[in-house]
Amino acid sequence: CAGDEATETVSSTKAGEATPAGAVAEKSEDTSLEAKPGSVLETAEELRDETAEQANNRAISHWNLARLYMGQWDLELAQTELDLAILSWPSMQVAHRDQCLVSLMKLNLMRSVAECIMTVGLGEPIPMSDEEANSLIENGMVQHYKKGLAYTRQQKWKDAAVELEWAANLGPEDFAIQRSLAFTYANMGDFNRAETHYKRTFELAPHDGSSRADLAYFLADNGKLSEAEKALEDAIKVQPKATAYHVDLSFMAEKRGDLDTASRELQTALELNPKHADLWVHLGRVLEKKGDTTQAQDAFKKALLIDPRMAEAQNHLVKPGPEA
Repeated sequence: CAGDEATETVSSTKAGEATPAGAVAEKSEDTSLEAKPGSVLETAEELRDETAEQANNRAISHWNLARLYMGQWDLELAQTELDLAILSWPSMQVAHRDQCLVSLMKLNLMRSVAECIMTVGLGEPIPMSDEEANSLIENGMVQHYKKGLAYTRQQKWKDAAVELEWAANLGPEDFAIQRSLAFTYANMGDFNRAETHYKRTFELAPHDGSSRADLAYFLADNGKLSEAEKALEDAIKVQPKATAYHVDLSFMAEKRGDLDTASRELQTALELNPKHADLWVHLGRVLEKKGDTTQAQDAFKKALLIDPRMAEAQNHLVKPGPEA
């Protein structure tokens, strides 16, 4: 399929003003984080509110991204991005040309012929219905999200950030994407972006304690213990029955010498999970540090009732004195 005229059309458009996804097609390992969408797209209805220039620039961004995926032989995402380009700019001939090629590589001959006809200008584009457009947008979001998660499992954080940013561009109200972005940026050491996405996660899912706990661990790892404790306290307010949050808060409090908070949080954790022998031993150690010997002994005895092999609990128990 030919498309020289269409290529000239795209080249003469203000591509430099398009969202930075234009850089994606040329991205290297060091510049991938610059390939972030400049605006979000949530529903087909929002497309109708865009100016022609905004729609064309958005289409160019998706087209550039599709060409990147074509180079990676990721034909599913390439096809989705080309469809998104066509959604914004139905008569974009280069997008139809590339869709013709991708369809041919996927052995979808009927689609390939239809796109070829559009490329040479022998047919008129058929606008998508809102339902079709919204389904396409959601499908694109899911594909980028899954690809981003795959990169996180491989610890390819820059590539993960790019994919997750594109997922967020298509689904800005999805808290799971925001949380994954926060996690990704945290692992990259980009603390400002990580905190920004954690806070966005809280806005979208105010009753999710796990995101607040993630932020707490991130802050603790970076030496911000007081902020970490505050984040964990917020997580506990949202999910007061999460044993792990109380345990972690006790560790943080103990680390800064606040034994009252440490013992109180451990006791709360044990009220929620009383069959945990290690927690009883830990509580015993904290109570010993506080000078509460009797309560510490009770904690060690409870640990032994659960697991008689707990050597540390045995060693801490007071040995009986000689008989009179």
